[in-house]
Amino acid sequence: MKRSARTTSRAVASQQLEQWKAQIRQGTYVPDADQTRFDNLAALLLDEYRANGRKSLGRAEAAVDQPLNSRERSPASHYTTIRDQPRAHNAGTGA
Repeated sequence: MKRSARTTSRAVASQQLEQWKAQIRQGTYVPDADQTRFDNLAALLLDEYRANGRKSLGRAEAAVDQPLNSRERSPASHYTTIRDQPRAHNAGTGA
């Protein structure tokens, strides 16, 4: 995969490359996250649920249809990954 560092400085480009590789290793890299919007992610999620016949499709649709406020205009990079969120059934139980 090719990716531009948008710089002429070799040191800055090397630093960006190392950050990018670290994100890939950690599973936090989102290609073009600054151009990806919430509505794009929601459509991908719902398409995957439909394609795989997930029983919780209705719940996913309801969650996506909640008032969006400015979510659909926010870059995907503003959202944390799922594993960064506490699990609802363990919240407050110390588990």
